Amino acid sequence: MMIEKTFDDFYKSIQKANKCLLNSKILIEEKQEAIQSAVDILKGQAVIEKIDKEEHLSIIKQMCHKQINEYKKTIEQWIKEVNRYVQGKKFVNQFEESVLLIVFGDVKAGKSALGNFVSGYYLEETEFEKLNSKPQFYVYDHSKKYNNSIGEKILGSDHFEEDEIEATSSIQYFTLLNGLTWVDTPGIHSLTTENQELANEYIKYADLILFVTPSNNPCKQDENQEIDKLIKLDKPLLVTITKSDDQVLGVVNGKTAKILKAKSMQNRKQQEDFVAKTISEMGNGSILSKNKYVSISTKLAKQALEIKDEEMFKESNFPSFYEQISDVISERALELKMKRPKDELNFVIHELINGVEDRKICGIIQMEQNIRLILNEIEKQKYTLDKIKIEIINEVKAQLITDIHEIMYKAKIDGRITDNIYIMNIISEKIHECIGKLVAQKISDILTDFRNYAVQSHKIYTNIGYEKKYETFEYPIYDTKTVRRDPKGIIEHFESWIFDKEFTQTKVINRIASKQIAMGDNYNEVVQKTWSELEGQVCEIIDLEVNRVKNEYFKEIQDTFENMLSTLTQLDNKLTKLKF
Repeated sequence: MMIEKTFDDFYKSIQKANKCLLNSKILIEEKQEAIQSAVDILKGQAVIEKIDKEEHLSIIKQMCHKQINEYKKTIEQWIKEVNRYVQGKKFVNQFEESVLLIVFGDVKAGKSALGNFVSGYYLEETEFEKLNSKPQFYVYDHSKKYNNSIGEKILGSDHFEEDEIEATSSIQYFTLLNGLTWVDTPGIHSLTTENQELANEYIKYADLILFVTPSNNPCKQDENQEIDKLIKLDKPLLVTITKSDDQVLGVVNGKTAKILKAKSMQNRKQQEDFVAKTISEMGNGSILSKNKYVSISTKLAKQALEIKDEEMFKESNFPSFYEQISDVISERALELKMKRPKDELNFVIHELINGVEDRKICGIIQMEQNIRLILNEIEKQKYTLDKIKIEIINEVKAQLITDIHEIMYKAKIDGRITDNIYIMNIISEKIHECIGKLVAQKISDILTDFRNYAVQSHKIYTNIGYEKKYETFEYPIYDTKTVRRDPKGIIEHFESWIFDKEFTQTKVINRIASKQIAMGDNYNEVVQKTWSELEGQVCEIIDLEVNRVKNEYFKEIQDTFENMLSTLTQLDNKLTKLKF
């Protein structure tokens, strides 16, 4: 039961590690894809293509042109940075999917045999065969033996080769239950330059370095030199004493024979204390576990499986060895393992947001600031154009007052002064001509590349109301008229009565007559009235025209930079949320 439980517990810890690492890896990959997708979107963002590259560009367009080129260049740099990060992860990803254990030791230290045991190879043809997950073995080889296929490939067998000198020149590995990658290296003095570089790459991402030293001569001087180097890497380090067994004479089936026995507890303790003292003098660095130094016997463990001997398996000390490895793949240790890839992702986001000064890569924050400067400069230019409206109005007014007087005076001479439509058409044409000329002139002083401007047609109307002036004069008229009258006195009464005589008298009638006399016309009043009515319309036209120029000249670049700023702000927020 102990043998099976030992393997079950060990495998459970590996499977648990795999589940934990896989979940973290998936989350990190999702965030990686989100970062890559977010940055790639910027590449397809429309930017201004209509800005000429001529030397007479206005200052604002020169600034815009320069900033757009900087924007495109920066996006390309961001994409390269993210792609470099993602590409770099391809090699690293295999180390994030499982706990990476790399084995070092001298030749004859039993590295390959130990690796074969952990892989489950020795479970074959035993009662525990069902426990073997049969992992795939791989090899990196740069030796002459494999000079036609340099690089990683599937190992031709289901185990590491074992021989007396273990003089393999290759780096080999297997991954157990997707949760533990066991990397076997050549002897410490037989690493080729290429394999040394590869070993260093593995060490960089190692979660545990296992150094094995044989029991017959533990921690010899050259081994100590290598252990000292590994300690200084500040990596979790486990030192295991291998081949902790003896051949003793005994009786088997009534015959004298050599029997494999574990070294005595006293002998093992002495060797473990010696190793502990030797390493303590170097400085223990990140060496793990209270029980740092375990003496094991792979031969004993293998024999115990073959004969199903629980006590022998316990004496092999593999239960303690497996327990130490399981400690490394505990939940807390896995959190520490995933801290590095999370920190790397956070660092990429930090570089995208804040930039990389030593590589002169602009970050989102700086790019946002640059774009805001452009938008502020555009607003300043638009404000300057607004200020020239008053200048244009004053100059238009000065010129139009004279022009309107001349137009109306000529119309008066020509007898068309009362033709309101005729006069307004001429005035409207003069107003458009005057405004167009002055707007083009004033704005081109500010926007040096401003050209091909023509004022739009605006409806202008006023009632001229020309008329002549008259004055009415009154004078008296006297008329005479003969009328009958009554007789006066006795004689006239007698004559009237006897002779029927009528008497008359002359009467003067007084009345008032009037007459209109031409006194000139209202020409001067009409000229003043016409400008008063047109002034507001002229101001409105100038306002509309200057705004049209602002819109036509600035709208595209302003909209583009505002969209760029909005996109960068969204990217900033998205990346910030993606951080761990």
